Amino acid sequence: EATGVEPEGRITPACLGLWSDANEAALGRVVEGIRKYSDMPLAIQLGHAGRKASSALPWQGGQLLAPEAGGWPTLGPSALPHLPHEPAPRALSVTTTPALSPAFSPSVHDYVSRCTAGGLPVSVAAPDGVRVSVDGAAARTGRFAATVPVASGRGTTIVVTGGAAAGTYRVRCLPADFPAYTARRTGTPQAAYEVVTPSLGGGGRNYVAIFDREGVPVWWMSTGDIVPIDAKVLPDGNLTWGTQVPYGSATDHGFEERRLNGTLAHTWRTVGENTDPHDIQPLANGNMLLLAYPLRAHVDLTSIFAPADSLVADAQVQEVTPSGSLAWSWNSAGHIATTESGRLPTLTTTEDGTPLYDLVHINAVEPDGNLILISARHVDALYAIDRTTGEVVWKLGGTPTPQSLTIIGDPDGAAEFGGQHDVRVLPDGTITLHDNGTARGRPPRALRFRIDRTAHTATLLESVEDPTPLTSACCGSARRLPGGNWVMSWGQTPVVTELTPAGTPVWRLTFGGGTFSYRAAPVADGGLSATALRAGMDAMHPRAAATR
Repeated sequence: EATGVEPEGRITPACLGLWSDANEAALGRVVEGIRKYSDMPLAIQLGHAGRKASSALPWQGGQLLAPEAGGWPTLGPSALPHLPHEPAPRALSVTTTPALSPAFSPSVHDYVSRCTAGGLPVSVAAPDGVRVSVDGAAARTGRFAATVPVASGRGTTIVVTGGAAAGTYRVRCLPADFPAYTARRTGTPQAAYEVVTPSLGGGGRNYVAIFDREGVPVWWMSTGDIVPIDAKVLPDGNLTWGTQVPYGSATDHGFEERRLNGTLAHTWRTVGENTDPHDIQPLANGNMLLLAYPLRAHVDLTSIFAPADSLVADAQVQEVTPSGSLAWSWNSAGHIATTESGRLPTLTTTEDGTPLYDLVHINAVEPDGNLILISARHVDALYAIDRTTGEVVWKLGGTPTPQSLTIIGDPDGAAEFGGQHDVRVLPDGTITLHDNGTARGRPPRALRFRIDRTAHTATLLESVEDPTPLTSACCGSARRLPGGNWVMSWGQTPVVTELTPAGTPVWRLTFGGGTFSYRAAPVADGGLSATALRAGMDAMHPRAAATR
C-alpha cells in the first residue's frame, strides 16, 4: 500500500518506494519469500503523497517534518498546503541551466535563459498525475532531465498535462550580448508590453526589445552597428525605430519600419534634410510626421553670449507621404527667437568637426487636430503650431513670450520645465510630458496639464515621480495609460516603471551597466498578440526540424 514512485512521494521516511534498481531488488526478495509458500496473485499500490508527504509516522504525530528532522520539500498538483499552518507544496518544478528568467510559475508562459553553446539543460520535477513533455519528446512524470539543442534567439516548448499547471510554456535563448537587466512586478500592470531600445549609456547594446508585463523580453532584434532609439508599434502592428547619427551626417538611415518577422516593410525619411531620430508619429491619412535639424550659417548669437557669426541647428517638422513626397513642413527659424534659447543651447560639432549651436533641439512631435505640438529641449518649452499659418498658438514653459500660457497649480512656477521630452495629447485633450528637471535641482517627473486657450492658462492636473531616479539629464518619456497608470522611462537612468497615479510602482525594469533606453512605448492589451510575437521570433531564429 502507498508505495512511493520517488523519494519525495513517500508519506513518511519509513514508507516503501519503487523508484530505483535497489528498491526493485529489495521488493524482489519479498516476492521470492512469498512464492515459497503460495502462488496467489500479488498487487502493489503505487502512489505519490503530494502535499501529505514528508510527514512523521502516525504514532509519532503525523505532522509535517522539517528538513532538519528528516523531511523534504513537497510536491503537489497545486500550491495548496495540506493544513493551513503548513508550508505550501511545489506544484511543479521546472529549472534550466543557466536559470530561467523569471523563475518558473504556472502563471507565466514565456521565459528566457542565457543559453550556452552546449544547449539548454532542463530539469523537471512533476508530481503524480502531472506529465511533462520537453521540446516535443514523450511526456513523463517524476524527476527527469533533458538537454535541448537551442542557441541564441531560438526557443523550445514545455507542455504540461494534468494538475493546475497544465499548459504550454516557452523558453527562448537570449543572445550573449543582450544587456543585463532585472525586472520586478509588484502589482497589476495596465500595459501588456513595453517597447524599449537599451542602446544608450556605457553598457548599451544595439537592440530593439519588447518586454511583457512579467518582465520577460519576448521579442528582440539586433540592429548591428546602428544605434536604435525611439522604437514604437505602428497602427498596423509593425515596429519602427530611428537611428542616432551626428549633426550634419552624410548618412541618413531614416526610420526603419519592420514586420515582427524582422523583414523591412518601409523606410521613412525626411525630404531635403537628414532625418532626425527623436520621434516619428503616424497620421490618420497614412502619412508620417518626421523631424529634421536643418543647419543655418552666419547667425548672430551675441544675444545669448555666443559668436556673432555662428552655425546653428534649427528645428523642422515634416509631413511625409508613403511615397516619400513632402506634404507639409514647418521650420523654427522665424518662429522661435534666439533669445528663447538662453539657458540650454549646446555647443557641439558637426560630423566634420565644425562648431555648431543646437538652439532648439526638437525631441517630440504630436498631432492635435489642426495643431502640431512640439517639445523643444533647449528652450525648456512646448509649442503649439497652427498647421495652416505656421504661427505659434501657445507656448508652455521657457522664456515668457506673448504666446506663453499662465501656469496654474505648479509650485515650480517660472522654473516649470528643465529639458523636457515626449509631449503627448490624451483623448480628453489634456497634455502630458516628461519633465527631466535638467539643471533645475529636482528629480524628473511626469506632468499632465489642461490647456484653456480662451483663458490662456495651463492647469496642472497630475505630477508623478519615482523615488529612484534622482536626476535626468536627457531623454525619457511619460505615457499615461487609459486606466490612469503611467509608464515612464526616466531619462538617462536605467529605470523604466509603470506607476499608479499615486506614484506606486507596479512594474519596474532596470538595466545594468549604465544602460538606458531613450523611451519606453507601452502597448495596450490587443495591440500585439503573444502568438504573433512568438511567430516573429521563430521566423528570425528558425530551428531545423531534425533538432526538435
